[in-house]
Amino acid sequence: MSFSGGHGLVAENEAIRAYLYGLLDAEPQPSIHPPIPSEQGWRRFRRGRLWLALPRHRVLAVTFPPHLMRPLPDAPEEVLGSAEWGARKLLVLDPSVIMDDRGTRPEGLFWHGVLVVLDGGWWALACDDEGDEWTALPEGALLREGGASRPWLAGVHPDSATVLIHPDGLTTGLRS
Repeated sequence: MSFSGGHGLVAENEAIRAYLYGLLDAEPQPSIHPPIPSEQGWRRFRRGRLWLALPRHRVLAVTFPPHLMRPLPDAPEEVLGSAEWGARKLLVLDPSVIMDDRGTRPEGLFWHGVLVVLDGGWWALACDDEGDEWTALPEGALLREGGASRPWLAGVHPDSATVLIHPDGLTTGLRS
C-alpha cells in the first residue's frame, strides 16, 4: 500500500495498520485450533479495506459473480445466505462481519463479488475480488500463537493490509 496521495489516504492506511496490530492482542487462553505453518502457500482475497489470506490448500474453488443469494431465516449475522454451486447449496459467510470490519452488504438478492469455496465445498466466504498468491509469508508477517477470542485469526501482514485467516476458526461459532 502506498502512503502517498494526501492526508486522507495516510490516515486510512494508519487506521488499517492500527486495526491489524490490535487484532494480535490475544487473550492468554490457548487457541482451539492448531497453528497454521508459515511456509505453506496463501491466496489473497479483498473484502472491504482489507485483504484476507487463506491457506491455498483449503481453497477449493473461486466462483465469479453474480451470485443469487438466498436469505436464511434466523441465521447468525455473519451468514450472508445460501448460494448454489453446482448441485450444492453453499452456506455463505461474510468475513467482514466476523472480523467486525464494517464491509458492504449486498443490495437485493445478488452478491457481485467472488465466492471463495472452502474445504469440502459446503461453505464459502463472500469477498469483493481475488488477489495474488503468496508461496510463503512475506517479511513482516506476524503469526498469532493462540487466543480463543478470535479463532479465525492466524496472523497479520500490516504492510499489505492483510489478515491471515485460519478457516477452521471461521465456522467455530456456527457449530456451537
